[in-house]
Amino acid sequence: TLDGDLREWSGAKKIDLNCNHWGKINGNCNGASDLSVQGMLMWDSKGLYFAARVTDNSHHNNQKAGSLWNGDSIQIAIDANGDRSGPNYSPGDYEFGLALSGGVSAWERTYPSSGTPVQIKAKILRSGTTTTYEVFFPTTDLPELSFQSGQTFSLSFLVNDDDGSGRKGWIQWTAGIGQGKDPRSFALAMLGGAVSPEIRPEPPPQF
Repeated sequence: TLDGDLREWSGAKKIDLNCNHWGKINGNCNGASDLSVQGMLMWDSKGLYFAARVTDNSHHNNQKAGSLWNGDSIQIAIDANGDRSGPNYSPGDYEFGLALSGGVSAWERTYPSSGTPVQIKAKILRSGTTTTYEVFFPTTDLPELSFQSGQTFSLSFLVNDDDGSGRKGWIQWTAGIGQGKDPRSFALAMLGGAVSPEIRPEPPPQF
């Protein structure tokens, strides 16, 4: 159930990111209370599931569709066919934006920007200094990805930070989204067991 309650994710492998993963625009990451994130991935025959628990001392996003990234938000990119081509996106690559914008859960596909309408669903909640994201990407949104054990692909995500004076930077799992689109930098993954935050290990981590 997409309700923003992540208790059912207790068994998922955690991807913990902090200021050591900071990409600076015009400000610094000032410790875990300023911005830190715990990301998680799961899957079944219906599609891919993503969840994140973000600690953020100040939440700001009133952006409209097309600009959700320009405030507190998450960008997640998936190289569904696993061809790791670059430096730019190509067919089989997808990028999505997710945000609690104006107090409402909002999402969009930013690449490709046209074509089949997305069926993604998300619930985003804010409580205190914690924002939780719970997202479902159905198989129709990732047609090149075969949802069966052993399937490999690559992906990454980043969490943007806006403390009230504009987007100052982001925490990223790997490069390839914020400072230029490049799936060659994404983390390898395999459907099966649990994902780990190591970049391009051999063999790829499973989740």
